[in-house]
Amino acid sequence: MKKIKFLSIFLIFFSSVALGDDKYTLIVMLGDKLLDKNIYFKDKNKCTYFANKMNNHPPIPNKEGKMEKMKAYCKLVNTSTEIPKLKQEQI
Repeated sequence: MKKIKFLSIFLIFFSSVALGDDKYTLIVMLGDKLLDKNIYFKDKNKCTYFANKMNNHPPIPNKEGKMEKMKAYCKLVNTSTEIPKLKQEQI
């Protein structure tokens, strides 16, 4: 009985520490087009810092040459629940 109780406490602790890997992703857009959403930060302040830098950046040209403003924001994600995407060579 003690082993089962210890195991259940260990699994609860392990899942909250190892599997509960909350991170912030920096989502960057140019106009209405998504540029990137795969930049992860453990610290919200660091993510917000880079988002502010991108939001204060002067407009840059898009593919058509039109000047557009970059928009960036941070979103809380749990990276442990995301399913990795495998390339065909990895299957």
